[in-house]
Formats: sequence, structure tokens, C-alpha cells
Amino acid sequence: MSMLGNLADFSLPELLKMFEKSARTGQLSVWGPGGYYRILFSQGRIVGGVSPEEQQSLLKIITELVALDVDKKQLSGLTEPLGKYLKSKKLVNSSTLASAFRKQVQETIYPLFALESGQFRFSNKAPVLYEEMTGLSKSSIEIALDGFRSLQENNQTLEELPALDSAYCRVDKELPLLKLATHEWSILENLASTKKLNQLSQMLQIDAKEVQRVCARLEKVALIRKVESAVNVGVRSASNPKLQSGNSTALKPVKTVQEKSAQIQSEDKKKKVNSRLLNRFASLLKSI
Repeated sequence: MSMLGNLADFSLPELLKMFEKSARTGQLSVWGPGGYYRILFSQGRIVGGVSPEEQQSLLKIITELVALDVDKKQLSGLTEPLGKYLKSKKLVNSSTLASAFRKQVQETIYPLFALESGQFRFSNKAPVLYEEMTGLSKSSIEIALDGFRSLQENNQTLEELPALDSAYCRVDKELPLLKLATHEWSILENLASTKKLNQLSQMLQIDAKEVQRVCARLEKVALIRKVESAVNVGVRSASNPKLQSGNSTALKPVKTVQEKSAQIQSEDKKKKVNSRLLNRFASLLKSI
């Protein structure tokens, strides 16, 4: 499978959620500031990341954590993750690898969540970069949540927070099998289309600003969606005859990344069919 596009059309969280749900294995390349970054996947889980900066290579990260006495020539042609190889040689322990993986994700993947546009390409035929793998993995959606949490803590997100008088509901009825922060779990479990964020804040005794931040993160990774208020629907209906009662089909939900992809493929097929018909028509005209 190969996929090419722009983050302006398919956001990074949308891509990560799609790859995790479809258990994709391969490499996602994203063109960002200073060059292109690579995110490595195995069965939908993130197993590594590569930055344009050489000092952020996994080997450099590990050597910052522990002194390594290893010849780089020994590491050429690896057939297993670098971290797993070093551990088998008793050069690192599990704790060091966990720290290295965490720092690798922070330095090579977190910055990408601040991008609103940029070319990307996914390929399942790219060479396996064992030298950039610790042997550990983490849910793609969990990493996306961690990334947005980090950006919010460092005040790097400029988008507006959801209004306190707005309401949200879960995208899926079933709760996700993810490791979420305490407040994220509490809010996700208690969301209701009739319950506004200020009411949720009072009920859970969580600071209102924190409820807004959490909902912003959960919405970014498509775990929740905003519920349109009856007032807004009424205003739109009054100004648009297509939205009058009896024609509720005009209210369409936001398309998912799978629906967007299917639409693009459908349009491409139509273009190919039209092109073939034109060529056949031109041939017929020549033969007359």
C-alpha cells in the first residue's frame, strides 16, 4: 500500500488512527521544517521515529543515556531492532531502552503535531530501519494524545479551546482500549450530548480550563466530536430552505479519513473512465 497526500487534507492524528485501526506496517514520511521526518509502524503501532537531525538518531540518544563500547561496523546490516540487539549483548537494560524510546518519540514525532500542512507519504515497501528501533512500541493514538498534551503544556497550540457551553459525544459507543490520563478517562466516560462542558466540570470537579484542554485533545485524535446545538441548527434552518424540517438529510456529518480516501479514489476512477471514453470517441471520428 502506498499513500500520498497533504496534512491539510488528512491530519496526522487522522492518519495515525487509520493506520492503527487497519494494523498497517510501514513508514510514514512527513515533510516538515528542516527536512522530512519518518514514523515507523508495525501492526498499526509506532515503533520508532527518524528526524532530519543526525544528533537525534537512536544511537545518539542511547549514548547520551549510557556509555556504549560498540563498533558502529558491528551495527551495519542489523536484522533486528537496535535496542533488542544491544540488550542481547548486555550493553543496555530495559529501563534505558524505555527512556530512549520515550525521548525518541518526543524529539522526532511530537513536533509534527504542530503542522497544519505538509506533504506526506506512506509506504509498506520502505526498507526496515532496524537501527532506529528500540524493540518497543506504543499505540499511535496514545502517542498523538501525548504529543498534543506536550504542545499544550508548552503553549505551542494556537487553536481556540472549545466553548464551555458546548457539548461533545464519543465517536464510538465502546470505550477505547487505550492508556489515557486520569482526566481524559473521566471526561470520556461521562460525555453526553445533553451535557455541556461547564456542567461536566462541576460534576467531575475538574477545572473548567482543563476540561476544555482535554476535549480539544480528544477531538484532535477523533475520539469525540462536537454536538451541534439545537439553536445553531434552528438558525441555519431558518436561513436555508434545504435545512427546513422534513429535509433532515441536508445535515451531513463530517467525513472520516476513510470516507475522504474513498471519495478521492472514486473521483480518480471516474476520470479514468471519462478519459477512455474520449479516446474511443476520437478513434471513431477518425475512422468515419
